[in-house]
Amino acid sequence: MPRGETERLKFLVDAYVPKEIWIAAASGFLLVVVLQIFCKQVTDISGCKDWTEGSLAVLKCRIAGRYPRTISAVWFIRRGDKEIEVKEKGSLYTSGNYRELQEPDSYTCWNVVKKKFVGGLRHSLCSILCFQVHKERHDQAEFICRFMRAGKVLQEKKYYGTVLDNYGFYSVSEVCIPEACNEGEKLTLNCTMKGNVPRDIRVTWEKCLNEERTAIIKDQDINYQVTENKSPRQICSFLTFCPTSEDSGAMFTCSFTDNEGRILGERSSQPLKVAEPKKNSWSRTYWDWGFRAFDETVISEM
Repeated sequence: MPRGETERLKFLVDAYVPKEIWIAAASGFLLVVVLQIFCKQVTDISGCKDWTEGSLAVLKCRIAGRYPRTISAVWFIRRGDKEIEVKEKGSLYTSGNYRELQEPDSYTCWNVVKKKFVGGLRHSLCSILCFQVHKERHDQAEFICRFMRAGKVLQEKKYYGTVLDNYGFYSVSEVCIPEACNEGEKLTLNCTMKGNVPRDIRVTWEKCLNEERTAIIKDQDINYQVTENKSPRQICSFLTFCPTSEDSGAMFTCSFTDNEGRILGERSSQPLKVAEPKKNSWSRTYWDWGFRAFDETVISEM
């Protein structure tokens, strides 16, 4: 053109997404849906973290996925050598209503179907165990929830209960002691108080032998060493000593008292079994070198 003109053209270009990406995204979405429908998912047993004497405990465990309605849940309470099996009693009450607990030591279990997809593709079964807490039976007891089908175990979950003392303020552990120890070897016993530990508290160790209780005073008895480890919600006391034959059969008691002299918690160990030291046939002179010493009779003959 003689005088020249300028034209501006605007092109609108749509974002191009390859088909492979669309296929991968759709496949991933379908895979997630299929896993949610057909795969079994078992949640951990939920309940109150700490129990108190006489309170009502409720444990729940849930399984979800593709399974027939013939599946059932069974609870087992295990403490030491004792084991109790609890099955569903066909409760007429809905979850959250615990009026069936008429006896303090009874257990109540029922199963509730929470969700059901169209066509019965997926179910969600929630099993609930309810009971009244007793320290002697439920402290450190193992609670097992097993989901069964035709006598076979599909999945199981475990839960360990903790019963606190003094209306839930704290708990005191047992004094652990080995079944047997050697004379002269260093031994450490410990006892721990957890929970709402009072600020002013005193820990006392005592040795009980032949119905006589002897107090172990901190930093005064050279044969025994008492140490403590304190934190905001825990206090742990350690008793370290080298047992002798005189300590065989003795029991060691750990007591936690407040500033007014009241005993808040007390635990005693099992009787201590002290084994006699083994006689060493190696000479002290050659012990570090690894050589056996010559008998005096052999040296005199030579």
